[in-house]
Amino acid sequence: MDKQTTFRAALVYRIVTGLGAASAVATAACGDGQSSTAGTGGASGTTGASGTGGATTSSVTASSTAAATTTTGATSTSATSSAASSGSSSASTGTGMTNTERCFPLAPNPSCPDLALAKELFGTCTSTDETIKMWLSGPTTMGTDCCYQVDVTNPNDPACVPIPGRPFVVEGRARVAPVSAGLRGWEARTPMSPRARAASAALSPHVADLDAATRAHLGRAWATDAAYEHASVASFGKLALELLSFGAPVDLVRAAHEAAIDEIGHAQMGFALASAYLRAPVGPGALAEARGFTGAATLADLAAAAVHEGCFGETLAAVVASAQYAAATDPAVREVLAIVAEEESRHAELAFRVVAWAVSLGGDDVRSVVHCAFLEALEAARHAASEARHEAPSSALVRAHGRLSTAEVLAERLRAAEEVVVPAMGHLLGAPV
Repeated sequence: MDKQTTFRAALVYRIVTGLGAASAVATAACGDGQSSTAGTGGASGTTGASGTGGATTSSVTASSTAAATTTTGATSTSATSSAASSGSSSASTGTGMTNTERCFPLAPNPSCPDLALAKELFGTCTSTDETIKMWLSGPTTMGTDCCYQVDVTNPNDPACVPIPGRPFVVEGRARVAPVSAGLRGWEARTPMSPRARAASAALSPHVADLDAATRAHLGRAWATDAAYEHASVASFGKLALELLSFGAPVDLVRAAHEAAIDEIGHAQMGFALASAYLRAPVGPGALAEARGFTGAATLADLAAAAVHEGCFGETLAAVVASAQYAAATDPAVREVLAIVAEEESRHAELAFRVVAWAVSLGGDDVRSVVHCAFLEALEAARHAASEARHEAPSSALVRAHGRLSTAEVLAERLRAAEEVVVPAMGHLLGAPV
């Protein structure tokens, strides 16, 4: 077996061993009365899809004029409403927008890339998960942003790549703090986990031979991933409160807090790499949604959210990080990805344990909701991979710094879903799924 196959097999073993013996109980078919929709603060069917290869929505609304990053697994992009104020024209077609302006932050110096380079540099998804169907004209400059006239699909296009790891879901949407330049401490090379702390001294990627455009591309990509790792801190905080509200055992509550500390380290390492590539400190702003989220209303809601956000989100993130590690050659990047792959694997194991506890407490009703959530998330992963399968692989230079193309990321996520989540969920439910 190759190393990636071995990693996936070892992850299945780790999860199943952590679950122990499963009791076979019939699972009702999904349909009338069966829903994996979580409560107000949980993972809805839409957000569940986003956590496994579907769309996500930025915490910045379309009316905002501030740029905000979002993820494509290999690139980050930004959408603003600047078209309205700049006089550029746009038209809705029912399937998206034509000739509308989209802007991308942290422009490479000394100038913005032309159209030929823009797609490779900025990717194909905006911060509201529109797919850019055609690059029409540009660039123009707005502050530090590069702006282009483009045709886009409607927001929340399933072809856009999902967020990495565990999302912070509020009112059915994955939320992240905006990322911008400035010293905040998150880019400091002092991650919280012991292994990350030991590696922090070597957290300096080789950038001397990279041109400005490639540095900007890598910086945006790592800053975006770091923003989602930052949001995962809040997600585990929310999970800990939900577990307490339903009387969960101490080992699950402790593990949720330990996972949050891991995510602090992931965010710091990501922002440190991004700052090194961009040659300026970048970090997260305020995560406003953390001030007033609503937790899962029922045990079934909690379990469904754990399937989407953890059993899929964390498992798939671990496998992608392992694939990025295998492709990377930069020592600092490989060190970060090795830590992330290991710790996300532990978080995946925790997610399955949370679901198993919820099923043991809630019985057949919770088991049926879990089964539906699993099927929903699996279908989303398959759909997303099929939508992006024709995209070209990332360049050797970008791969050396741990970045894969959209299609490569989605293919890895699908392998993780089918080769890790499917057998592990079958064991948890006590029957083939």
